[in-house]
Amino acid sequence: MDHENLIERGHSLTVKELTEMWDGRMPTWEEFKATHQQGFVRTDKSLALKFFWDVGVPKFHALLWGFVVPVGGALIILAAPIVLHFLWRVTYWLIPVIWIVGFWFLFKVSQESACEAVKHAAAKNQRIYDALVTRGAFLFEPSRGKIQDARKAYP
Repeated sequence: MDHENLIERGHSLTVKELTEMWDGRMPTWEEFKATHQQGFVRTDKSLALKFFWDVGVPKFHALLWGFVVPVGGALIILAAPIVLHFLWRVTYWLIPVIWIVGFWFLFKVSQESACEAVKHAAAKNQRIYDALVTRGAFLFEPSRGKIQDARKAYP
């Protein structure tokens, strides 16, 4: 089984799990928005990165988190260890370590921001939600809102 089939199978399992959580049906857009407002929606990171530029993500958000932060951060990460070496004599072997950790951190920030942007776009536009939820982009439980409301009622 090749890589694309494994990913597609994982997405279909997510759709199956979501429908099982919702008693054999797909959750409505209104249910998604309510759960999203409470912060209990999980997003598939691979689909978020794939659809980040395609869906109705606000252009400012897409440019900031999809271009400015990764490119600006990469330039800082490339320059910072070299400057540290000359200022405080950081050893040469530490420079690649700082680069690897820094680029990993930037990648994780980009992933999380893509997930948040896709969730935000789906909460604003039902057409986007319908297209993404059937592909396995979101996973959330129906009882989460009721549990949260009960916690607020009885502190």
